[in-house]
Amino acid sequence: MDEIERAEEKLMIKDGGVYLLVVDQSSEFKNALRTAAAYASSHNAHVALLEVIEEPGFQQWGAVEAQMIQEARKKSEEHLWDAAQLLYDIGCPYPSFYIEAGNSQEALLRVLDDDHDVRALVLAASPSSNPLISYFSGKGLSNLKVPLFIIPE
Repeated sequence: MDEIERAEEKLMIKDGGVYLLVVDQSSEFKNALRTAAAYASSHNAHVALLEVIEEPGFQQWGAVEAQMIQEARKKSEEHLWDAAQLLYDIGCPYPSFYIEAGNSQEALLRVLDDDHDVRALVLAASPSSNPLISYFSGKGLSNLKVPLFIIPE
């Protein structure tokens, strides 16, 4: 069985699983959120939201760096709760949350490696503000173990 057949088989399972949605601030995000919720609902699954905190390259003063990371985490939590409220408003149960630090591609691959219930990766289609689309539709495609859904506005 090749990679495409395994991916299609994962999508056909209707007994749970996770549709992983990367949270961003693009105008396309709300449509991607609604689409992920619809897929999850039709497959008896749920949505998980991922927010990646880019680590600051600033290493001079540890206290300043720690404060910057703490503020970024707080902002990420706010983004996740806002997205969760949008899901709740359209009738979807509250999602799982992931907050990862580091490079967005590496952080996403870590989540996919750790959570074997992920059925698909859902990204909002804004290549200018979403470098994950460029990466996973190009050289990073071979690293994906699940289907990639790119949702337009």
